[in-house]
Amino acid sequence: MNVNAWHDQRKSDRLAKEAMASVSPRIAILDLQGNIVMVNQAWREMAFSNSNDGGKYLCEGVNYLSICDQVSSFDKVFSKAMANGIRDVISNIQADFSLKYPCYTPKEKRWFTAHVTSYSNVDGRYVIVHHESIGELE
Repeated sequence: MNVNAWHDQRKSDRLAKEAMASVSPRIAILDLQGNIVMVNQAWREMAFSNSNDGGKYLCEGVNYLSICDQVSSFDKVFSKAMANGIRDVISNIQADFSLKYPCYTPKEKRWFTAHVTSYSNVDGRYVIVHHESIGELE
């Protein structure tokens, strides 16, 4: 790769990271085992505000499928559906998956939609999970 191509690639990578950081949906990129490899700022802020460990339990290096599988509260049905949907996308059983679910956090009670899709690049295949607020719970 020549120097100009290398600089163009670095600029493109930086632009993509900055764009992902600036959007409002909470976005995480998972590998095919369900490990979080990257999150955007909105995801990081959500993880931080909903945890006692500074958000680390829902950020890079954590297996998102394991987190979904471990939920035992009211949200268990939705977490199980989410994990199954992610696994279906990973296994190519479904091209994408969506789920509407209620979210009870210390700061808000809202409805969200989760979307799961996969994509491939030169490094392999990944899954994108994004959660978007769609309104307050009534």
